[in-house]
Amino acid sequence: MLASLIALALAAQPPTPAPLPVVTPPEAPGTWDVAAVPRFTLSSDDGVGLGARGVAYWNRFGQRPYKTALSMQAWVTTRLVQHHYLHLDAIDAFNLPLRLEGDMQLYATQRQPSCDDDPTAACPDDVAHSLRSIEPAAAGLVRWRLHDAPHKLEAFAGTRATWYLPGSLLDEDGDGAPDLTPTPDTVYTARHPSGEPGLAHVLTAGVVFDSRDHEPAPHRGLFIDVAVRGAAPWWGSAFTFVGATLTARGYTPLVESRGLVLAERLIVDAVLGDAPLRERQRVGGLIELPALGGQEVGRGVRLARYATPVKLITQHELRVDLARAELWGKELGLVAVGFVDAGVALARLDREAALVLGAGTGLRVEWNHTFVMRLDVALSPLEPGRVAAYSAPGHPF
Repeated sequence: MLASLIALALAAQPPTPAPLPVVTPPEAPGTWDVAAVPRFTLSSDDGVGLGARGVAYWNRFGQRPYKTALSMQAWVTTRLVQHHYLHLDAIDAFNLPLRLEGDMQLYATQRQPSCDDDPTAACPDDVAHSLRSIEPAAAGLVRWRLHDAPHKLEAFAGTRATWYLPGSLLDEDGDGAPDLTPTPDTVYTARHPSGEPGLAHVLTAGVVFDSRDHEPAPHRGLFIDVAVRGAAPWWGSAFTFVGATLTARGYTPLVESRGLVLAERLIVDAVLGDAPLRERQRVGGLIELPALGGQEVGRGVRLARYATPVKLITQHELRVDLARAELWGKELGLVAVGFVDAGVALARLDREAALVLGAGTGLRVEWNHTFVMRLDVALSPLEPGRVAAYSAPGHPF
């Protein structure tokens, strides 16, 4: 009887449902952000420029500031300076702690400053103290993340090949061909009659420490890189030289709202060997820059006027948020800045060094904290009567 009741009870139970299959939701697709602007620029070094600059950002996996960025520019100025490029930046490439950067570019100038090797010598702004140059280049950089945020540590290695062609793409002498010779009757031509033509193939390696809270427009943190670089015939370079760079950047919010930020940069750079003038007109490291002078380093002073083998540079900016607003679902910010750039340019230990100083103010427009455009105005006691103005993408550092 008991067995019958148990059997009846079991028969009355509903059947156990089959387990439901586990369905993994499809992976959320990435999203694109695009910023494109006509590049109408004003620069005391390059003249009035007209062109276009565009950036496409691919956002995915919450990667900051983006997963991949592709930027391009076509640009020419009234002083016949040209700068065209295509740049790729991929963060966590192949889902590895790997960042890949590469670019191809063409730079050409008619009136690059070229002064005496003595940085204390007079250098008028005239044709006699200038050079003309055509510089196609290609570069690649690999950054391997050793430690993740908030205190990121990376090792990097890179290569850059720049072909220096003295002369101009124009036909100023009327012979029906580009003028591929140095500007005649200049200080530079007297020292280098051939114009230092050839390939500079530069290899770079170093380490980076990065604790910034946001890469394109940081409010707090440090960004420090130490690098060595070299060129030699062993890897196809026409020049032989070595260099080293330390660049330290710091960002400090002065009020809790983060609307007032002190940004500073220190650069120490030295190069030894037979580096051509146009290599001495830049500082190395993770990011190479023209210096000393120009819109990036030494504002108020003519572009790369101080092309010495040894440079010590400091820059100080006070950045103040004037307004923030939402536009088309993105944040638009207006930032005012005041800045001082100072540096020491040294040709040799047995010669006097030049103290370089410039100061000014400016405005920055930030689009969605990623795309930044700036307009700076600067003065320098080394350039009496000259007011330098610069418009360019990005904060200078």
